[in-house]
Amino acid sequence: CLSSASEIVRLHRDVKSRYPWIIPRLKATNYLRSLIMASAVFLLDVCSGTEIRDFKRERSDMLDAWRLMSDQQEDSNVLELFFEFASQMLTKYGVSEAIVADLVAQRPGSLETARHVLEQTEHLEQVYQDGGNKQMGVEMMDMDQRWQTLDADFDLKTMSWDNVLWGFDAILM
Repeated sequence: CLSSASEIVRLHRDVKSRYPWIIPRLKATNYLRSLIMASAVFLLDVCSGTEIRDFKRERSDMLDAWRLMSDQQEDSNVLELFFEFASQMLTKYGVSEAIVADLVAQRPGSLETARHVLEQTEHLEQVYQDGGNKQMGVEMMDMDQRWQTLDADFDLKTMSWDNVLWGFDAILM
């Protein structure tokens, strides 16, 4: 999956460098959708707990994918849905602040989203440190309701990647 996602990002880079004028016209095609699916694969990889020592070097394709999607964000509201979904996943799986900051840096104007993700991550860490006995706040309940709506109440370590991607693909339909 990761090599296919990397190839999709490489193709998007090539098209953008050779034919930049056509990018906005491709929003209604599978062009953008394939980039979103590639980004979903990268996102699942990061959230699965894979050890990443140098994110910028080891996951440069993910950073490029987020940058390419950010460039097209004005052209498609689906991208905002993806970034919302991604921020929830980053929060839910406690992805490191350094990785979140690198991803946010690819999206100009998304500092508020980053702050929200980091605050949620810190909140989750505190709940886990306290033994998980604290009652969830309204924000966390809202996030859980969204996960239920997205039918994404799952553990990435035990769920089939095909099912994960199929479920995410249904959101984009």
